[in-house]
Amino acid sequence: ESIKGKHLKKLHANLEKNILPKIQRFKEVMDITHIQEISLQIKNLALRHEYSPLIRWSTELENQSSIFDISGIERSLDHFQEIMEKLKQNIQNESSEV
Repeated sequence: ESIKGKHLKKLHANLEKNILPKIQRFKEVMDITHIQEISLQIKNLALRHEYSPLIRWSTELENQSSIFDISGIERSLDHFQEIMEKLKQNIQNESSEV
């Protein structure tokens, strides 16, 4: 397994365990302060694992929450599951290349 594959697996596991439940909760209760905090937490994770789609997503969420763009935040939160699916595909692709 490649180093990149291991990083992506760690990132996915961390997102699934620690971030996804919070994202789902934010869909129900829009808490801007916590959304800003989680966007920074996600960005740091994405930077650490060098996963650019998540870096872009978290930056967008951070910007939307800073200007209270509720509909933009909702779209971004809905888009998170798609990011997770793409990450999972990347992990599978990395695994099949070895």
